[in-house]
Amino acid sequence: GLLVPEFTRDAQKDLRSLPPKVARAVLQAIAGLGAGDWRHVKQMYSSGPSPARSGGSRARVTPRDGDGPLYTVRVGIHYRALFRTDEGTLRVLRVVAREELMEVLRRVA
Repeated sequence: GLLVPEFTRDAQKDLRSLPPKVARAVLQAIAGLGAGDWRHVKQMYSSGPSPARSGGSRARVTPRDGDGPLYTVRVGIHYRALFRTDEGTLRVLRVVAREELMEVLRRVA
């Protein structure tokens, strides 16, 4: 079904700091997710992407109590948006450069 996007304060700050072209691409990707287009989504694990996709044996990111799985969506080749879903809401947690992803995951997960 439809997922209504909600941006955390950190995600809003991240979005405002991006070049306008990248910010538009992030908003388009999030709108696509809300409408059901999950082609570029990965569920995140504690030390990288899903083992099913990478052939590894990494453990999942352990969500805090009440938190659902943590996902990322690729935006271009350099950026990732981190999000969770809950009861019809797509909660965008952060928008980060690809090279910052693992550091941010340690703090978000």
